[in-house]
Amino acid sequence: MKRKKKIKILFIILFFLILVGAAAVAVGNLSFFDIKEVKLSTTGPVYGMPLPVQRYLTGLTGRNMYSLNSAALKKNIENCEGVSSVRIEKYYPSQLCVFIDFEPYDVRYITESSRYCSANGKLVEVSEELFNLCTGLPVVEIADSYARFIVKWGMEEGFAQMAALVSGIPSKSLISDIKYVNNNSNRFGRVVMTIPSLNAELFIEDPITYERLEEVLEQIDGGGWYDVHAYKLVKHRET
Repeated sequence: MKRKKKIKILFIILFFLILVGAAAVAVGNLSFFDIKEVKLSTTGPVYGMPLPVQRYLTGLTGRNMYSLNSAALKKNIENCEGVSSVRIEKYYPSQLCVFIDFEPYDVRYITESSRYCSANGKLVEVSEELFNLCTGLPVVEIADSYARFIVKWGMEEGFAQMAALVSGIPSKSLISDIKYVNNNSNRFGRVVMTIPSLNAELFIEDPITYERLEEVLEQIDGGGWYDVHAYKLVKHRET
């Protein structure tokens, strides 16, 4: 009697599992739960969507909400260059929201052969595509060997001070070209900024704030070479 009861319970459990599985398959095949709208939200300095990320977003419309593996999609996008974090939310029956946070890059760097961005006190090499998508960030020219040194050993104090200064420069600025040279890790180094509209060049060898730089731009009187210090501006000669 007990054996028959156990068999009966097993049959009931098996029937229930089959029923649940069949229901899941049925729901997975219902077009009512197909994704009809994908909402995308991004944060960070990246304007546009890098191709590696696009590949994972393309084709989401029309996929079934239940069959979509959100965890796998999140992981794949987070493994893409420049992506800091991803959040995916499903709103049944047919809306998918994807939130992508890009790395908080603040400055771009160009060398003879490579492209870099700085974020969170680190310098990282990036692809040409990602570099170009960060169009609102200032660009600094540095030596290739120095860039590799910073990537390997971390930002020196002088480099970090330079990055903090340059990161404040808006995309629409009088300054067109910026070069940075540092041959002594114990010093700030030298920042050279070119201002074509004023026919002037600024030579900065001491740490200054962006607010001080704004003051200097207002004080420039004609073309020439200017040494910029925290409390004075020295004009050398007409260009």
